[in-house]
Amino acid sequence: MAKDQDIRKRMVHVRLTEELHKKLRIRAAENDVTLQDWVAVAIKKEIDRYDQKRGDGELVKEDN
Repeated sequence: MAKDQDIRKRMVHVRLTEELHKKLRIRAAENDVTLQDWVAVAIKKEIDRYDQKRGDGELVKEDN
């Protein structure tokens, strides 16, 4: 059985502006990946960044 088949996946729907969607399509194409894969990697990187910052895996809200 392939690795991806062992992992249960959930679906998330998001609404993007046309401009953001276009930028996303371009970035995904530049990296030769699907939109799904690009977004999943981006979310994973952001969660990992939060985990490292926090140290315990809980999300923290950053002040911008």
